[in-house]
This record gives sequence, structure tokens and C-alpha cells, in this order.
Amino acid sequence: MSQQLQIILPLILMEFVLKIIALVDLAKRDKRGVKGEKKFVWVIVILLFSTIGPVLYLVAGKKDFIQEEDN
Repeated sequence: MSQQLQIILPLILMEFVLKIIALVDLAKRDKRGVKGEKKFVWVIVILLFSTIGPVLYLVAGKKDFIQEEDN
């Protein structure tokens, strides 16, 4: 049992950290910085879909836009 725990515990920790990173990034963005402009949908995806949800958000859910400077 201890050997199984040594294998599973780092995976659980990594999953938790990945979700925290994705949720913090989502919280910092306004709705224009998120694809679909529905932040609550991304929260559900991040929380419900194990590793795939946070990775999907971090790879495809963010909008990177360049703000135009006023001259």
C-alpha cells in the first residue's frame, strides 16, 4: 500500500497545482480575455475534467490579444 501511495500522491499533487494555476489565471482575466467569454463554463471544465480540463483551458481557452496604444 505504501508503494502505491508513493506513486499516486505526486500525481494528485500535480493535478491540484495544475487546477490552481488554471483557476488563478482565469480569475485574473476579464471576460474578453477568455474564449467564449463565459468564465463560469471554464471553471466547470477545469474542475470537472481531471487533468484535461486545466490543460485545455491553458492551451485553448485564453485569448491573447494586443491592446492598441493611444497616440
